[in-house]
Amino acid sequence: MGLPKAGSRLIVIEGRRLRWRIRYDRMHWSEGWLTPVRVVVADATAGGPRLVAEFVGGRRSANEQLRVPFAPRCVRRLVEAGLAAGWQPGVAGQPDVHLGQAEVEACDIGSDSDAASAPAS
Repeated sequence: MGLPKAGSRLIVIEGRRLRWRIRYDRMHWSEGWLTPVRVVVADATAGGPRLVAEFVGGRRSANEQLRVPFAPRCVRRLVEAGLAAGWQPGVAGQPDVHLGQAEVEACDIGSDSDAASAPAS
């Protein structure tokens, strides 16, 4: 099942056109609280199974600069982890692949080089 164009972003990884969407509680994020974050990635043209990453995100300390919880580099890392876990975007009949907190942490998406300067959609 694909993602709608509205509210999602396009990214090309290894020649695959993928759409990704992020959901998080913006109010709690802006106040510095930990909040559940959900990222969904799907093939932009053929549909098929989705990659779903769910984790808790937030600033590490009150003094840390506020930044958006996710950047395209992070999506690339999650897609690579999903492909390694057997995700087959665009292949109909395959189940969605879910990445939990441990898998997301293994992707090291929280490094300072991944901080985004523009708001996520």
